Amino acid sequence: MATRETIEINFMQAMRQADKIDTIANDLSRLSGEKFGGSLQNLAGAWKGDNASLYLTKGASLQGKMDGTSKSLHAVASDIRAAARRLYEAEMAAVSIASDRTY
Repeated sequence: MATRETIEINFMQAMRQADKIDTIANDLSRLSGEKFGGSLQNLAGAWKGDNASLYLTKGASLQGKMDGTSKSLHAVASDIRAAARRLYEAEMAAVSIASDRTY
């Protein structure tokens, strides 16, 4: 059986991993909005024609997918936090029951 300290350490590691995933999601969202979006705008101003329109449409589609991936990553981080919290509470309850047990 795990000790309270081990349970707490594992819980904190899970929370740190969820934070890292949130950071990656934020970076992807920022990249999609600022850098990629800005590049598409610059390209739209400098390149005209049918091919430009097709390229920009594909670029907008990619930008939408990047935003969707960012939202999915945030959801994954949230799910990790919720699962870690449930596991933490269950393991701590088991430790408490075991320590209260008398033979």
